[in-house]
Amino acid sequence: MAEAEAQARAALNAKKAAAAAKAADPTATMARAVATSKPDAPIDLKYDILAKPIVGESIEIELALIPTASGDGMSASIAGSAGLTVGGDRTPNFTGIKAGQAVRTRFTVKADKEDDFYVTVATTLHAAGVPSTRTYAIPVLMSMPPAPAPAAADKPAADAAKK
Repeated sequence: MAEAEAQARAALNAKKAAAAAKAADPTATMARAVATSKPDAPIDLKYDILAKPIVGESIEIELALIPTASGDGMSASIAGSAGLTVGGDRTPNFTGIKAGQAVRTRFTVKADKEDDFYVTVATTLHAAGVPSTRTYAIPVLMSMPPAPAPAAADKPAADAAKK
């Protein structure tokens, strides 16, 4: 019986430790970008699309570059697929890189048609004068603006006009 209690207590403590670790991760709510190249660079990439992608509107995307090794510096090169305009800092650079410590940057995207687009992010870690690069893709699904809802206030006026 004591052994079962000890196992239950250990499982509970493990769950608490996992929850605390997740709460301590400031990027826990961000999505992981998909690597499109071999993992040459020790960098993970997470992103957050900060608004619903609507045709004709600029939306902001936040990136978190997370090095898994320390280095002299880190950079990114951001580009959009055909039909997607990228604005803001498309070539951010960072210094004083520490393993596991996320650095963040933001940029905007805008499209003039409804379609599925991709943002390509090439990340490079510079360590001891040697660059290592890894490329990621971020999907951006642009949709048309929602149709305006019929005005509820107009219905009583229309009903009164009929009478």
